[in-house]
Amino acid sequence: MTETPRPTLRLGKPAPPKVAAMVAALAAPPKPKPGPKPQPKPPLKPAAVDQPKKPAKPAAWMDEKAAKRVLAARAQYWAGQKAEKQRIAWRIEDLKTCREQFGPLFDPEQPRPLALGIHKQLGKVIGLNRAKRLMEWWTDWAPYVAALAAGGKRYNLDGSEAGEVTEAQRERARAALKLREPARVEAA
Repeated sequence: MTETPRPTLRLGKPAPPKVAAMVAALAAPPKPKPGPKPQPKPPLKPAAVDQPKKPAKPAAWMDEKAAKRVLAARAQYWAGQKAEKQRIAWRIEDLKTCREQFGPLFDPEQPRPLALGIHKQLGKVIGLNRAKRLMEWWTDWAPYVAALAAGGKRYNLDGSEAGEVTEAQRERARAALKLREPARVEAA
């Protein structure tokens, strides 16, 4: 089959020299390379899990401002990844501490409804900010929400009772669980 040349679209201005050179290089057939066969590359070593890859250099056609924005966005992304890993590590450490000190309250098999404002009590053990973050995660966890929906007594860190789960709280928990259920599509 013979190739027919493609029509060229002109927009009034000629392309900048760099762009014209890139287009010409792409359009030209590849030149055969003389010389010996290249040796196969050694297999790649797996990258360290905790270290992000070095950011790639921005494309040659970007101006300096755009290149700085791209590099800043990449750096921000990797910083966010590192911060998220740190938050997860703290959550695991804090949850381990809570399981050791408060036993059945933080049992993943049978979570119990906790007292309202328990993050203040827990803040004395692991620090208030970390306690708030841990409680945000724990109280949004599906088994805990299911325990709220079932109702029953709420508990303090020392195991003493701290009131009951109200009917309004049970209804909110049931609604939250319904939202989490995957949508079931019935065949017609």
